[in-house]
Amino acid sequence: MPDSKYVNHKMLGGTAACVIATNDHFGRNIHELWLELTGKKEPDNLSWNLRVQIGVATEEINAKFYSHMTGDKVSTFGDIAPFYEHADCKFLVAQLDGIIYRDDWKKTPKELPGPFTPKNGVFEAKHSNQYAKIEESRATYYPQLQHYMGVTGFEFAVLSVILGNSKLKFLEVERDEPYINELFEREIEFWDYVQKDIPPEMESMSVRVPENPVKTIDMTGNNEWGSAAHEWLEYKSISDTFKRADRTLKDMTPQDVRIAEGNGVKVVRSDRGRQVYAT
Repeated sequence: MPDSKYVNHKMLGGTAACVIATNDHFGRNIHELWLELTGKKEPDNLSWNLRVQIGVATEEINAKFYSHMTGDKVSTFGDIAPFYEHADCKFLVAQLDGIIYRDDWKKTPKELPGPFTPKNGVFEAKHSNQYAKIEESRATYYPQLQHYMGVTGFEFAVLSVILGNSKLKFLEVERDEPYINELFEREIEFWDYVQKDIPPEMESMSVRVPENPVKTIDMTGNNEWGSAAHEWLEYKSISDTFKRADRTLKDMTPQDVRIAEGNGVKVVRSDRGRQVYAT
């Protein structure tokens, strides 16, 4: 039985991103990752790791049920996952479980994956126990999802988790550019240790996973909040009315007109006609 459908590429992929970001990803730390990538230690054989193999075996059904529940189209890749490299740093790589397509589904299997559009996203399938929380899974795999988005250029990722044998839960994670930048800085720093064959400093790599706000609080007794809320409600309708009128005036100004004015309002088109201003 093969270890998995994912090639052991000896570079920095999604799992390595989690190790570097946390220094403890399912018991695996930065030093162990460094030993593996410098050839001083063989990677763990995952052939008989039940958790890993169940995850691999359920990817197709995971994607199928996610697609049924949401209407998103998801491509998966059979026996071997496609291999993506960062445009500038070839040692930053991604092997995706799948790609989400939210535009017109016109591609044949031979054409998948790509070309990509802003409507495409990372699909990451996981399997966990029936008591696991999706938010805990988000925190665990956040570095992996952001790493994949950083490598591919996608703007969103979906984490879809089968819990036990009776539930599937999923959440969407947006591209976090500041986090990606910091994560890639750490990965590049780590890769330099690999290339120079120097053990990394164990505490220097961690990248904090931002919390996903889930609480609801009542601000009724806060006077400052109450004052601001009153103003917001009072002026919101006025603001909405202004925006509609502004858009109408601009739309009514013909393309070949530089200045349109009347009733105290002037609409001016820029020299090249690209911008229209109401004053």
